[in-house]
Amino acid sequence: MSSLFRGAWGLGSPTVTVRFGAREVATVMPGPRIRLPAVTAVLALMVGAPALQVVAVRTAVADTLGLPPCTPFARQWKLATAPPAARSVLAVRDARAWRRLWRSMRRAAPALDFSRQMVVGVVARPRAKLVIYRVQVDNPKKPGRLEVRVAEKSAFCKMKVGPPGARLHLAAVPRSALPVWFVRDRMIDGGLFGVHNEGTSEHELGRLPGAARPRGARPVVLREDAERRAFATLSAKEVAKLKLGPLGRPMRRVLHPWVRLQVKRGNTSWQIRYGSIGLKVDVATGKVARLAKR
Repeated sequence: MSSLFRGAWGLGSPTVTVRFGAREVATVMPGPRIRLPAVTAVLALMVGAPALQVVAVRTAVADTLGLPPCTPFARQWKLATAPPAARSVLAVRDARAWRRLWRSMRRAAPALDFSRQMVVGVVARPRAKLVIYRVQVDNPKKPGRLEVRVAEKSAFCKMKVGPPGARLHLAAVPRSALPVWFVRDRMIDGGLFGVHNEGTSEHELGRLPGAARPRGARPVVLREDAERRAFATLSAKEVAKLKLGPLGRPMRRVLHPWVRLQVKRGNTSWQIRYGSIGLKVDVATGKVARLAKR
């Protein structure tokens, strides 16, 4: 139902005030392509009142914050074709599966170090395009899943047209054993931004199970372990600041999608940035150090 009331960026959008008798039921911005009788009918069902009256209509600009900030990828591949009978979402965690994927497209697999990285991917419908624009852990304090956020056609990173989509988009990200959740994001009207929707209209594309944790490895070879250790060193003041959304109000979780995020795995350490906070996690010992602020 949220998509029915979504406005469109940069277009005039009517603001509708609806009353039932003397009581104001709601004020909504349905968007320029939604007819007012449809809005009235849906609101009637929501409040259980069959006779609603539209008493005020004014034109305003429907604003949006765009989509959350993009995260950088070590490497990525965008292809115009997809493997035959490919799933709509992919998670590749070992070299054998990686070679098999590329062999199904009659191509040689690019070299990739799966001791440090994994690959997530999305497959669009024929003649459609998707782009992965952000990958994050749902909760660095207690990681439960890896979130892969996807946009249609292109992402609006930093309020500019971002990376274009493709039929098949593969992105190399730091290694994780977490289950993977793929979600397609769409922009919503700024007036509808709230903690209940995290500033986007979400549509689940799919879920994939987690992997076994490596045995006998050094303490911090997985992304979730690095982020858990890094996040534990933050002060309460820093956590409270990270919880603030782009409108200056607390969001429902830390880490919410609007935090500027970068996670990199180096030879001996992880580099993690949450907004202006930079942290370095040693792979062998798990020791956390601060990086210079940007």
